[in-house]
Amino acid sequence: IGSSGNYAQIGSSGNYAQIGSSGDDAQIGSSGDDAKIGSSGNYAQIGSSGNYAQIGSSGNYAQIGSSGDDAQIGSSGDDAKIGSSGNYAQIGSSGNYAQIGSSGNYAKIGSSGYGAQIGSSGNGAKIDSTGESCVIMCAGINSVAKASKGSWITLSEWSYSDKKQRYIPVCVKTEFVDGKKIKADTYYKLEGGVFKEIQ
Repeated sequence: IGSSGNYAQIGSSGNYAQIGSSGDDAQIGSSGDDAKIGSSGNYAQIGSSGNYAQIGSSGNYAQIGSSGDDAQIGSSGDDAKIGSSGNYAQIGSSGNYAQIGSSGNYAKIGSSGYGAQIGSSGNGAKIDSTGESCVIMCAGINSVAKASKGSWITLSEWSYSDKKQRYIPVCVKTEFVDGKKIKADTYYKLEGGVFKEIQ
């Protein structure tokens, strides 16, 4: 499926769909597995519920949502809003003021634009932000994050409770990346109530 005009509305329910759109205000939806979706226009709204989706957007103000596992999502435009609920998502954003949210486990999120707001509630998340003045929040178990100087990182620590037979949160802490106490471009995890460097 290919579209070059504005205001396109494209829907696909089969597997292995290849969808491309270059016009503004496109609305693209796909529910099949292995979809490949690309959009270069501004204000695109892209939704995918199948597994192994590959979604790329270069326009500004994109809204991208994916609920399938193993999604690969890339956005280079400014003011992108990206949401993913599937496991093992790989999300990359180079535009400024991106808002990225992930609730699946083992997500890998990278952002290079400034002013990014990144949140993850899944376990085992790995978040890497190189843009200036960003805010990162990891609420999941065994999550790690790194950011540039001038950004903020919030991490959570969980411990298994024999009494409750499940993991429970024991500490949530926020630190400012000042380049001294908290180093820039260095992964941290929360352990024993303090930020610990990891390799």
